[in-house]
Formats: sequence, C-alpha cells, structure tokens
Amino acid sequence: MKDEVLIEKHLLNALSIKEQEHFDQLLDTNPNFKKELVFQKNIKQVINIEEDAQFKKQLIALENKKTAKKDNYKKWMIAASIAVLFGLGYVQLNRQPSHEALFAQNFTPFTNVIQPIVRGENTENILTKAFIAYENKDYSTAEYYFIKIGNTEDKSYTFFYAAMSQLAQDKTTEAKTQLTTYLNDSNNSLATQAHWYLALIYLKENNLKNAKTELQFVIDIKGDFETKATELLEQLD
Repeated sequence: MKDEVLIEKHLLNALSIKEQEHFDQLLDTNPNFKKELVFQKNIKQVINIEEDAQFKKQLIALENKKTAKKDNYKKWMIAASIAVLFGLGYVQLNRQPSHEALFAQNFTPFTNVIQPIVRGENTENILTKAFIAYENKDYSTAEYYFIKIGNTEDKSYTFFYAAMSQLAQDKTTEAKTQLTTYLNDSNNSLATQAHWYLALIYLKENNLKNAKTELQFVIDIKGDFETKATELLEQLD
C-alpha cells in the first residue's frame, strides 16, 4: 500500500489491524513517512479551520474593510491559510512532491507490443497466457508466466514484462534485477523503455544520481518517454 494511502486511511481512522501494524512500523523507522504524516495532519487542520463558518465570517469582515472585490477575498483566504501554517510551525508552500509520489505519477505498465491478444486465440500457449493476464492486470499471474518463459526460452522481452508486472505489484528490487538482465541482452528492442523504468525505480529508492543518469540517457536517445523524462528531470533539479 502506498504511504499516502496509508496516511489517508489513518486520518480517517480506517486502518485494519495489519495496516495499523505497518503504519506503526513506518512511523518508527521511516523519517520521511513521519514528516509526511505531520504535513498531512497540518493540512487537514488548516482545511478544517477554513471550513469553519466563523472563520469565514472573520475573513469576509476583514475583506470588506479593504475591498468588495471577489478576487481579493480569495487572496485573504490564502493569506489566512498561510498564517495558520506559520502558527503550526510547518510551512511548506513550495513543497515538492515526494519521490514516492513522483514514481506513482509517472508509472504505468508498458503496453503489450509483443503479442496483442486476439479473441479466440489458443489460450493454451504459455506466452498467450502471460499476456492475457498482463492485459487483464493480473500481474501476479503474468509475472509467474513471464519468469517461467524467461528461464526456459530465449525471449529476452519476457524479462522486461516480468519487470512491469513486478513494478505493478510494488516489487521494485525484483523489477530492477529483471530490467538489468534485459538490458544486458543484445536483443533488447525496448531498451529505451527499460531505462525509463529503471529511472523510476532509482527515484523511488531515493537514488537521485542514478535516476538522473537514466533520465538523461532516455532524453539523449530520443523516442518513447523523451518528453516525460525531460519534465521529470526538471522536477528533480
């Protein structure tokens, strides 16, 4: 489960026993998670204050002394929110998305460009089974078949799609191994794409140096993901 979702469920008092245990563990061992929790709590408090009717009346009263223009009222709302954040001692107006959030924003499993599934196709073929599961987002089954094929047949692209299936399940370490294996093969027609996903993995691991190297590689090659790599690299500078 993503950290942001875990925090949101915590704030809603909706964590299961297992999720609560995971939440407590992250809180004890992950400083970034703790900072994110504090930030989200403060934001929620600001929102609650802004929704309070009395607070809005005070803002309107202040605004009426300045001008009757609606746009200025919005400015007062923003200014008041800033004041509350200063009072809480946690101002992050220029706060950048976390690396975890950037990964989530940019990751989408790559399209099946190897064997498009045709209705009525023989589903006994193991490669067909793998891609059917992949296209149905049954990534656990897809991973199983892709790895099985990769261990028995000379089809390097199965390492790439095994990595996609693993990333979709948040198995970043395993996916990095599969992508590295794929890139070491001379028959790697999806190399540019593999470097893009490696960049996302390094980003999620907070390895910015390697993430930037991979992104620059994607940009220099041009083609798929060049624009997205450029935009992401600018966010990391």
